[in-house]
Amino acid sequence: LQGPLLALLRKFEHRVERVCIVDKPVDYAFLPDSFFSYMAKNMRRLQFIYLRELDLEKINRGTVVELAEHASLKKVIVHGCRNYEVR
Repeated sequence: LQGPLLALLRKFEHRVERVCIVDKPVDYAFLPDSFFSYMAKNMRRLQFIYLRELDLEKINRGTVVELAEHASLKKVIVHGCRNYEVR
């Protein structure tokens, strides 16, 4: 991550509890793995993630593990997304 998005995230990372990301139409993966990794490592108060109509192909398994082990994350909702596995 770089530039204005990273500056914005750094400014509010200690206060964010919920993240909602929607992409329509589902034509490209516009968020890199580093965005999700950043949420897992730096947003300590994060409790809820809602993802809709995203292409999740770019998310690494290691990042998924980081999110799964996040101390305060209670729920991740994936709605209408593609390129992800449910186990």
